[in-house]
Amino acid sequence: MKINQLCKTFNYSQFKFADYNRSVDPQHVQQLVNEVKAGHQLVSPIIVNEKMEIIDGQHRLEAFKQLKKPVEYIVRPGTAKPDVVSINNSQRKWDKITWIESYANAGNKDYRFFLNFLQNHKGYKWPVLGVENILHNPLSTDINHHSHIDDGKFKVDYDHIDQAERIINDSAALKEKCGKKSSQSVIRISIEALKIIETHDNFNFPELLSKMTPTKYEQIISSSRKPSEVALKFLDVYNSK
Repeated sequence: MKINQLCKTFNYSQFKFADYNRSVDPQHVQQLVNEVKAGHQLVSPIIVNEKMEIIDGQHRLEAFKQLKKPVEYIVRPGTAKPDVVSINNSQRKWDKITWIESYANAGNKDYRFFLNFLQNHKGYKWPVLGVENILHNPLSTDINHHSHIDDGKFKVDYDHIDQAERIINDSAALKEKCGKKSSQSVIRISIEALKIIETHDNFNFPELLSKMTPTKYEQIISSSRKPSEVALKFLDVYNSK
């Protein structure tokens, strides 16, 4: 193994994907393939550590495999997760889903649960921070708490998963009836408003759903961006005759 020297190989199988790296984006790979076919060169070599784990260049590797071209790479011993994060942040900012995937792939059970929860509830279409709020503590009315997904400290309240499931399912029903075209920020407010309301034992969501109309929903959401205020207006509808 040559250290810190430029190497070239057709042996794609020797490279390993680090569990903590971001998932490969097929569209990004195809973009690189198209660039090479158009005559552009991918001049940056792939960076790997002594275990042949890819620190930088997983999309380039996949592109070269598709093109059946040799891969240029450099072995830099000692590089690991902090270097992956630093490199990727400097190239393309990690979003919340990428952080969740990274920690989930590295074996963090709370992030794995978070990722599965998102996937089980219609993929990544839910606003991540809204879902984080109900998974972390579905019984709390504090909608300003967020446990910093990107620092690896997020924890799931496993004792109250049933409540979290109820809130997200009710949010889905409300979204389906009244807010199909609503933005992520609007849906997040709606989730957090329902979270506040559903801490009350006597609350009957089907009754709110039966009384809520798309017009009423849009009026409520458009008049306020604070979950606590939206919760009060939801309750006005709920208590209406």
